[in-house]
Amino acid sequence: MANDLPAQRVIQLVRPPSKRYVEALQERIRTLEAQIERFQNNPGTQDRPPSSSIEDNYSNSEGDSLPEDSSYRSPIKDISDRLGALNIGEDGQIHYFGSRSNFSLLKNSPVASSTVSSRDLQKQAADTLDQLNLRVEVSEELRNHLLDLFWGWQNTWQYLVVKELFLEDLYITHSGRYASPLLLSAVLALAARYSDRIELRTDPLDQNTAGNALAEQAKMILFYESQAPKVTTVQATALLGLREIATDKEALGWMYCGMAARMAFNLGLHLDRSHWVDTGHITKDEAEVGTIVWWGCYVLDKSASSSSFTGGGLQLTWPLRLFNIGLGRPSTIQEHEISAKLPSMEHGAEYESWHSESPIGEPIVFPRSHQVSNVRATVQLFRVTSSALDEIYRPGSQHFKSRIMELVTKTHVNIIEFQINLPSCLRLSPSPLAPTLPHIYLLHNIFKLYSKHYTLRRIPISAIHCAFTASIILLLETTSTDYKDRDRAIASLKVLAEALTDMSAAWAWSQRALLAIRQLAREWSVSEDAFSALGISKREDSQVTGDSIIGTIQALDENEASSSLWVAEGPHCFDMDIPFMTSDGLDYQGWIGTLFTEPGYPGDAA
Repeated sequence: MANDLPAQRVIQLVRPPSKRYVEALQERIRTLEAQIERFQNNPGTQDRPPSSSIEDNYSNSEGDSLPEDSSYRSPIKDISDRLGALNIGEDGQIHYFGSRSNFSLLKNSPVASSTVSSRDLQKQAADTLDQLNLRVEVSEELRNHLLDLFWGWQNTWQYLVVKELFLEDLYITHSGRYASPLLLSAVLALAARYSDRIELRTDPLDQNTAGNALAEQAKMILFYESQAPKVTTVQATALLGLREIATDKEALGWMYCGMAARMAFNLGLHLDRSHWVDTGHITKDEAEVGTIVWWGCYVLDKSASSSSFTGGGLQLTWPLRLFNIGLGRPSTIQEHEISAKLPSMEHGAEYESWHSESPIGEPIVFPRSHQVSNVRATVQLFRVTSSALDEIYRPGSQHFKSRIMELVTKTHVNIIEFQINLPSCLRLSPSPLAPTLPHIYLLHNIFKLYSKHYTLRRIPISAIHCAFTASIILLLETTSTDYKDRDRAIASLKVLAEALTDMSAAWAWSQRALLAIRQLAREWSVSEDAFSALGISKREDSQVTGDSIIGTIQALDENEASSSLWVAEGPHCFDMDIPFMTSDGLDYQGWIGTLFTEPGYPGDAA
């Protein structure tokens, strides 16, 4: 009988909390005790209302309930509705209007718009590509090679494209709903960063030019298609943002990231759209794809790779954000605006296999990719950490140190709890000899194991900021008076410097991070051993780094002063590798005319 079981056996069934979790709780308790003591010493302090749970913070803020369908529409109910509405514009695309917009009252009527249809815009883009001789033809073999790289290394981490629906549309239905020329160009342009194929480069000797031609084709199509964006437009714009960051053009990448988020808001992807599936506005597949695209934009906006550095083990855990933290700029997406559900666990991407060649040539195969589980965990982690990060780094924040410590300790406890509750499929292999899925390594950000099993040649760009942040912390630790801590920091710094060097083959931003760390080392006057860990000599670098930065700035100033952007004869008149004379004799002024002159506009030549 169960009651006769020995007490010892029953106790063994309960897993004790980890040491880190206990320590985090103890620190949290000390912070709360200090806060209570301050309140007791200040009788005039008013008690604040209790904070809501994490789940409450992400409840639907647009409305209390969905509007019910009825043959009779109550004006009072329409005006008091807080959900908003989807409407189909004259461009044929669904647009979302929040309840604060008067257009949300038009539940079933198209909203008047002067926008050209998306199909007409695609035709205009194709004509311009042909006139400028910018159309890129990719062989079937090369296209399949790039798609394999994209599915295996990029899309498993920053999940933006539903593989099954994309391929079905690309090869069979050709509807343009899930695969379009713009999206295909953006996918191939980003995937080219993972390839060593020479034919993908505009300069065969410069690896950083891989995918340039495909990216310029995508940008030209986006120029037109952004006037009537679709879900595929959102996907392509987000991928272009990643691609521009890859080439160290962070301003352009930041702009594309913001464009993708705004387009997603325009299409209502940030909302729970199950009601609109029930009413027939969209199909179930469209709703699920929209959900995946939304959370892909969310992860990109907040995006991957953060950092809690644990000693010398090079375990970098938990994400900060590629744009929000990596560039120190505000997040476009705020939690209170979201009611979209997380991607469904029933999606095929969760259960499809993942395979790759290892550095030693033996194939690595996993029966399931657990891709959706990884995305859901990444989103959950951002939601745990985002509010505290935004509050701490908010401009003009007047919080006292005690309040900041309260936020930090509370978030620390939540992070440890998150780690404890990770499902087994998202945990690391118990043996370092047995590989784990690469996108799960990214969730934990462990460079040594990732490099050992896969190399860093095809690690996604979001890993760079993680290495960058950890390197700065380690650089500070190299100044410690404790020689054991200093030696561990120098050894770990060497590993991260080598990782940043390896990642620079695909991502130019990695080289920029490494140069910044070396410059910081010079300014902090770290030891010779620390300089050696960064791959430089302290004596040689003391003057070279500063001179190179000054020289670069002077060179840019001279170029700007001597060359006008709008002079066709100038050596640097455009930064897009666009030829100003095509095979049809279309010069620069003619090219401008194709972009900004509509057929039949008053004043055009007859």
